[in-house]
Amino acid sequence: MSKSFYIWIVDYFMGVFCLSPITPVIGRSRTQELFGPERGNQYEVGIKADITNTLSATLAAFEITKSNVLTPYPIC
Repeated sequence: MSKSFYIWIVDYFMGVFCLSPITPVIGRSRTQELFGPERGNQYEVGIKADITNTLSATLAAFEITKSNVLTPYPIC
């Protein structure tokens, strides 16, 4: 049985001029201010194991934190 451990750490920034497959933050607020960029962090740690030639298993724990995420404003 072979095992491998991994750690994955990601910091991201998504602004107006971001070349990303995700839609960038574009537009203005109700008070005509530009939106701040979306930011985030992801931390992941895990173990992968090949139990047999045809069976493998993965166990992982992760945490994702985002800030400046746009949400719809209710118009009621």
